[in-house]
Amino acid sequence: MKTKPKLYLHAGCGKTGTTAIQGFLYDNRNILLNKGFLYPKTGLVEDGSHHQLATILCDIDMRNTNKFKIISKESILEELAQEIKEHESVLISSELFAQQWSKLSDFFINMWSEIYVIFYIRDRCDLAESLYNQWVKESIETCPYIDEIHDIPKYYNYTDFLKGYSRLFGTDHIIVKRYGSLYFKNGSIYDDFLSILGILSISDFKIPDKKENIKLSLESLEIIRLINSLNISKKTRERLKYYAKIFTTQPTYSFNLISENLRNEIDEYFAEEDEFILNNFFASNVCLFEKSKIEENSGRESLNKHIYSSYIDFLYAKDKNTILESVSYTHLTLPTKRIV
Repeated sequence: MKTKPKLYLHAGCGKTGTTAIQGFLYDNRNILLNKGFLYPKTGLVEDGSHHQLATILCDIDMRNTNKFKIISKESILEELAQEIKEHESVLISSELFAQQWSKLSDFFINMWSEIYVIFYIRDRCDLAESLYNQWVKESIETCPYIDEIHDIPKYYNYTDFLKGYSRLFGTDHIIVKRYGSLYFKNGSIYDDFLSILGILSISDFKIPDKKENIKLSLESLEIIRLINSLNISKKTRERLKYYAKIFTTQPTYSFNLISENLRNEIDEYFAEEDEFILNNFFASNVCLFEKSKIEENSGRESLNKHIYSSYIDFLYAKDKNTILESVSYTHLTLPTKRIV
C-alpha cells in the first residue's frame, strides 16, 4: 500500500506576506514539483491561494464574494485525493485556515501521513498599522484610529489558533516564524519560506518583481479616512483621495499611528500569550519582536490642527472643480474649515 503524502499547510496569518508567498508558490509550482512538493490545483483561486479549498472545507461564509465556484465538500475532497495520490509532499496555502482548526474534518486529516502547519506572526502594533492603512486606502475605514487597548480585535491573539492546531497535530508539528526582513533568512520572505521545506537555495526559482507599497503620511491617511465618510460620487471620491495621497505638510513620511504609551499597553496586554509562544516555538533566549523606534510624533494626537485647511487650499489650487462639485453633496465640517 502506497504511503500517504505529507502535508505542509501554510495557514497564515493574514498581513504577513501571504499574498506574496502564494503568488510565488503558484508561479514556481513546476520547480516545486521537481523538488518533491506538489502545489495542487484543487481549490486554487486566481491569486494563487487555496482560498476556495479553505472556504469549502471549513464552511466559511463567503456569500459576498463571487471569486469561488460552487462545489460540494465531498467533490473537492475527492478531487484533491485524486491529485495528491502520486506525490510524497503537498503544500497548501490559505490564511483562511488560521482560525478554522476545529472545522477540519477527520476525512481531510486522514488523507495525510503527517501534517505540519506553518504560521508567520507579526508584531501586533505593526500589524494594526498595516491593517489600518489598508482599510483606509480601500475606503473601508471611516472611524478614527484605535486609541485604547480594548479596540484591538481578538485575532491579534495568536495563541488561540496556535493552541488549537497544537492540540490537533502536536506542538512539534506547528512551525512558527516571525514576519519582517529582520527575521527572514537572507532578508527574503521567499528564502525564509523555502527553508521551512528544506530547500536551501532560491537560485532556481522565479522571484516576482517587487511591488512598491507606498506608506502614506499620517496626514494623508486622516484626510482619506474623512473622505471615506462623505456622501459623494465614486469619481469625486477617488479624485479627492488621489490628491490626499500626495498631500503632506511634513518634510518626512516617518511616523507611528500608535503612541508609545498605547504600544506599551499592547505589549503588556499580550505578555502572557507571548510567553506561551516563546516557550513552545522559539529558543528561550529569543526576544519575540524587537522593539521598533517610536517617532517623537506618534499617534493621531500629533496631527497638526491646520492640516484640514491646508489640504483644502492644496486641493483648490490643484483642482477647483472637484472641490466645488463636492460642496453640493454633503456638509462635513472639519476642525478649521468646511471642505464640502
